[in-house]
Amino acid sequence: MTDVRFWLSRVNHKRYRQKGVELAKPNYYVQIHCEGKRRRFYLETPNKAAGAVRARDIYSTNIISNGFMIAVCKFWRISLVEG
Repeated sequence: MTDVRFWLSRVNHKRYRQKGVELAKPNYYVQIHCEGKRRRFYLETPNKAAGAVRARDIYSTNIISNGFMIAVCKFWRISLVEG
């Protein structure tokens, strides 16, 4: 999963409907399923190739190295400790 080509087919635009018209957000996201959970990671780029590189980096650098929930907390800005 370190090859960017793997991630190219997995980055998408968030789609939604407004007044019956289907629209898409300009920036890409990737949905990653790990440890029985699935989360969207917003890639903050309108370029698909750059999004694929960012998705790969999120997976290899953050999820594999630190664990899924740590990566979710980092990218969703969530604290693991309440208080």
